Amino acid sequence: MEPLSWNKRLDIASGVAQALAYLHTFSPNQIVHSDLKASNILLDRNYNAKLSNFGLERLGKTGELSHQSTRFVGTSPYIDPKEITTGHSYVKSDVYRFGVTLLQLLTGLKTTDRNRPSERQNLGLKTTDRNCPSERQNLVEWGKPLLLNERNLKTIMDVRIEGQYSSKAAFQVAQLTLKCLALDPKSRPSTTEVVEELEQIQAIEERTLNTSMPSSECRRNIDSNTSSGGGTSVFSEGKTSTFQSKDDDQSIDGHISETSNLRVFSFAELKTATRNFRADTMLGEGGFGIVFKGWLDETSVSPSKAGTGMMIAIKKLKAESFQGFKEWQAEVNFVGRLSHPNLVKLLGYCWEDKELLLVYEFMSRGSLENHLFRRNPNFEPLCWEKRIKIAIGAARGLAFLHSLEKQVIYRDFKTSNILLDGNYNAKLSDFGLAKLGPTGGDSHVSTRIMGTYGYAAPEYIATGHLYVKSDVYSFGVVLLELLTGLRALDTKRPKEQLNLVSWANRLLSNKRYLKTIIDGQMEGQYSFKAASKAGQITLKCLAPDPKNRPSMKEVVEELEQIQAIEEKLTATDSSNSHLASPKI
Repeated sequence: MEPLSWNKRLDIASGVAQALAYLHTFSPNQIVHSDLKASNILLDRNYNAKLSNFGLERLGKTGELSHQSTRFVGTSPYIDPKEITTGHSYVKSDVYRFGVTLLQLLTGLKTTDRNRPSERQNLGLKTTDRNCPSERQNLVEWGKPLLLNERNLKTIMDVRIEGQYSSKAAFQVAQLTLKCLALDPKSRPSTTEVVEELEQIQAIEERTLNTSMPSSECRRNIDSNTSSGGGTSVFSEGKTSTFQSKDDDQSIDGHISETSNLRVFSFAELKTATRNFRADTMLGEGGFGIVFKGWLDETSVSPSKAGTGMMIAIKKLKAESFQGFKEWQAEVNFVGRLSHPNLVKLLGYCWEDKELLLVYEFMSRGSLENHLFRRNPNFEPLCWEKRIKIAIGAARGLAFLHSLEKQVIYRDFKTSNILLDGNYNAKLSDFGLAKLGPTGGDSHVSTRIMGTYGYAAPEYIATGHLYVKSDVYSFGVVLLELLTGLRALDTKRPKEQLNLVSWANRLLSNKRYLKTIIDGQMEGQYSFKAASKAGQITLKCLAPDPKNRPSMKEVVEELEQIQAIEEKLTATDSSNSHLASPKI
């Protein structure tokens, strides 16, 4: 086996941290792995890390500092010292184990070794005795003092990755390791915070790479970058919870297509269009960066004065965004080639030095997420009729992608990526994770796991196998959100309701319970027949086996039938006002 490169080690650490964050935060029941160690981290052929051996896992308790009393189990010296002395198992005991693993990735050393050299004495560091045998044997005891400053850190870094890392990034990993190895569980970061810190470190290395490579050379060597962008991971409460593992997988192409019919804007033009990206032109912020509104002259397609001409949306990459370049690139190549009424239109892009921007048509009503979940006086509750219209539009967009000669899997279908125009027409946006579908008779493509918790299909999370019908599952989740007015995941809900799909699935199949989960804001707006049919479509889309899910074309047809049912009933009500349609 070849020695693991620095970038692969960071990717593995990030993958493990994301898996732990899922167990601790987003699984239906909070889970403590209890036996995290190098031998329980398995790698696929693309070095995606996956946790294995859950024989010692325990259900956690609400709150990261809560614990349960139990005998301590696991592998020394991965075991949390606090767990040994108290018999209390903490969620953050996993964080300690992760810190040990991170120390191994830095040093390339075993956790115990009788023959470890006493480098601490050579550095003039304090030791327990002249030979310090216990400190040499235990990697944590031996290595922690050497993580404190950059000079000593260099002496224990694995020599096989020499020259592959920046001193700043290596030192930040060392500091993160120390935080994870804190003796008091309260002083350790959460796994979600660990994920975010690792992403910042990866961003440092990506910027270092791009800085050392001339811009023109960078453009010629896009495919050779050792870092591979992708969705950002944001696990904090109230934000979209996106995950990824990394490999050399590319979304739609690895270069900017010369055939894409897009306007190339200068950075100066987009500064003018947004009044120098003034705060009052900011529309929103996501994993990629910040979105601003601007104005273009409709005839010359040039920037115009604020408030005149055609309004546009400009997405500007954050300098520290690790996900940015690859997703920006995929968006340009993908959306620049396709046109459909239910896909947001990309007008152009800008690439100057480190500035990466995308210019879109302006969607005046914003995202479906805002209308469903944000308590904003500017947003009226969506009525039943509008929800069905939005569902049909989004379904048509997915059906179009799936019907192309080279099928496209959207891979990140969710309410925040469905934008609405002034007439509530739905259009899909943000194609940074889109992936070409299977070819040659294959049923799926094997790829890095990317997407958003709560929306991603279970078979994809479990295996990395991405099916066209993985999008259908995600559509089912959004349809369930439209029906209930509830988020796919919400840690503020009771534990049994945290995961919307797990909670609502059984209620959808029983007509008697259907009314109990439909958004109360729509009471009296829908017929029993239409609501029941919507519930059945949702169940079909959420089938555990992809083979049992309908195609998006079939979904569109069934949703159009619901729309027809309601239109027919409305027409009947109008002509026979004395007859009341059956309502739930």
